Amino acid sequence: MGTYQNFMKDWKQTETREADVCDGRLLIQFTYDPKTVALVKTLTGAKFHREGSKATRWNDKVWTASDTLQNRQNLADWGFNI
Repeated sequence: MGTYQNFMKDWKQTETREADVCDGRLLIQFTYDPKTVALVKTLTGAKFHREGSKATRWNDKVWTASDTLQNRQNLADWGFNI
């Protein structure tokens, strides 16, 4: 039986929250969620890169931020795989 709780459980399992280091910056990707966007915006040096933008060499929509211990800790606290 499809319930809201089961839907949310399945949706959370498909949610992406990844971060990696690339060229000395944190490369951050996640399934769109306004709350997550608000959190990521608070990171030091946070910048959004549009898909295919001339300002970025990445093909996907991504965020980057300064590679600091505090930024790494925040991402880990927010459930990102680093």
